Amino acid sequence: MVFSSKRIKRQTSYVRTINSIEEDLILKSASISHDSNSLFTINAEPSNFSELDRLKMNIWSKKKRGRSSLVDDLGPQIFADFVRGAPAGSLLPHEGALCSKYSVSRATIRTVMRNLQEAGYLIIRQGVGTIVLPRSLALDVGMDALLSFETIARLHNIEITTSKTLILQRLIPEGIASVLELPLDTEGSWVQRAKLIDGNSVAWMVDFIPSHVMSMKVIKEKFEGSVLDVLMNHGTHEVGYADCDVLPVALPLEIAEFLDVTHGSMALSMEEITRSTNGTALAWGRSWMLPSKLSFALRRRRRFI
Repeated sequence: MVFSSKRIKRQTSYVRTINSIEEDLILKSASISHDSNSLFTINAEPSNFSELDRLKMNIWSKKKRGRSSLVDDLGPQIFADFVRGAPAGSLLPHEGALCSKYSVSRATIRTVMRNLQEAGYLIIRQGVGTIVLPRSLALDVGMDALLSFETIARLHNIEITTSKTLILQRLIPEGIASVLELPLDTEGSWVQRAKLIDGNSVAWMVDFIPSHVMSMKVIKEKFEGSVLDVLMNHGTHEVGYADCDVLPVALPLEIAEFLDVTHGSMALSMEEITRSTNGTALAWGRSWMLPSKLSFALRRRRRFI
C-alpha cells in the first residue's frame, strides 16, 4: 500500500508535549475488553471515472460552504472528455471553447481548471495553455487531502479491518489540553484501535474528542473504524481542515505491543488536530504507522507564481 502526497503541511505554531502525552494516554492492552477484528471491512469495485479521481478534484472546490454544484458536476465531465486517456503534454481547448461547449461562464471554467491543477492532473502555463500531466504510478491520494484511513483504503480497493477497539469517557490529558487550548476539566471520548491489512497490524491510532464537540453516545453509535468519518458525517461542526505533524519515531513499548513488533521499532508518527472551517479545534489524534507495511511517496509539482 503506497500513499502519495503532493505536499506535507507542517504546523509548528503550538508546543508539542508528545512524551507526556504518551506517558499519560497510552492505555495498557490489559484494559481492552473486546476485540472486533471484523468491525469494518471494505472491498470496493473500481469504476471508469473512479471515486478517487472525483474526490481529488472536488476536495478543492468543496472547501467552503455555498460551493457550486455546477463546478462539482463539470469537473468529472471535463476530466472524462479531455484528461483521462490523454497523452502527457496534450493541450486542452482554450477557455472560450470550453465555455461554448459546456454553456458556462469563464469563471466556472477557471475554477474547474484550478481544481484539476490542484489535484495534479493539469498544469496551467500562461501564454502556453493548459497541459495534461503524466499520471503518478503511486496510489496518489495526497496527505493534504482530508480523508480517513478507511476511505483511502476503499478508494484503492484494499481490504482493511479494525481490531483492539476501545472507546471510553475520560478527562482530557494535560498534553492534549495544551494543544487544543482547553481546560483540564474538559471531558471527552478516548478512541483507540489497530488497523490491519491481510491480518497484519499496520497502524495504531488514538483520538480524543471533547464532549462539547460530540458525545460518546454518538461516537459509539456511528463509529465504523474512523473518528474523522464520524466527525465529518455526523458532527454539528463542519470539519474544515487538519493541522498535521509527521515524524519518524522509535515505538514505545506499549504501542510496539499493540502492533506486535519489537520495542524500539521505527514507525511514522502522524499527530493531527482536526479543525472546523472557522479554525476551532474539534479533535486530537495520533497514528503510528509501520513503514514496513505502509510507505508514503511524494510528488512535487512545479508552481508558476
